[in-house]
Amino acid sequence: MKRNIIIVQLLAVVLFFSSCEKDFMTVNRVDAFIPSDQFYTNYNYAQQAVWNVYSYLPNGLGTLNYEAITDNAEATNVTDMSNVFNQGVWNQYVNPEDVWNKNFNAIRAANLYLKNKDKADIEYIKNRIVTNDSTPYFNARNNVKFMEGEVLFLKAYFYLELIKRYGGVPILREAFEYKSDDWKNVPRNTLDECVRYIVELCDAASTIIPQNLSTYSWYDIGRVTYGAIKTLKAKALLYSASPLFKGAGTTATWEDAAKAYSDVIALNVYTLDANFNNVFGAGGLNSKEMIFFRQYGNNNSVEFANFPISFRG
Repeated sequence: MKRNIIIVQLLAVVLFFSSCEKDFMTVNRVDAFIPSDQFYTNYNYAQQAVWNVYSYLPNGLGTLNYEAITDNAEATNVTDMSNVFNQGVWNQYVNPEDVWNKNFNAIRAANLYLKNKDKADIEYIKNRIVTNDSTPYFNARNNVKFMEGEVLFLKAYFYLELIKRYGGVPILREAFEYKSDDWKNVPRNTLDECVRYIVELCDAASTIIPQNLSTYSWYDIGRVTYGAIKTLKAKALLYSASPLFKGAGTTATWEDAAKAYSDVIALNVYTLDANFNNVFGAGGLNSKEMIFFRQYGNNNSVEFANFPISFRG
């Protein structure tokens, strides 16, 4: 008896949905995506777009096991990716250092922001001011300005990550979809052109981000600094002056790299920390050895994965 009741109930449900099928099939599709014109007009959304570009930065601690590629360490797990290099079995299909997709998606995100950077509307902040203190508005105005410099630096960073691995790559000033037909007939630029472009991006960013950010207390620790920009430029020129890059046609010299690093030293901001524990300890953010870094919450994953091997228990 109960089974019959259940069958009748199921039949009623089927009949109900069958009778409503026409209505269900004719429901209009509502596109929930915000058009870019409206998205970047919103100041808070524009800030989120910049944070999104930051999110593509590499996880340096995530590749700590690559120390086992060198004489510094030995991988005890035969499936560790470091052994792919040690055994020479990496190829175009198995390549732990394949960052092409990730970095060009990062460059696309950077290009999208740079295309729409002037649309952010902060007038509502001014309109909310009811006292003589206009600090919130001026902070927002400076933040909009600085965000451009940050994204220029990040774009240069992602390009350096690419040319270190692939040599010359396409220089994109348009926000191409990574898997779209936009890529058709886009040639690789020469390695020298890529290095020059990275330097160009760094030079542009250094005119936007102030050398002294101490008066901008709202500018969070971990965001791009003037020193980070200058160091990235110097690093690109150092690679460019190396025999490996020279063999691929770069024109930068050791003198160019030395001058760029001299500019970093002249800032008198960075120095080797006398206490090595300060670099990786809780006070690492305040160490003068830190130039640019990615922050994480409290965790012990690095120690858990890399302490000396012991028997369980």
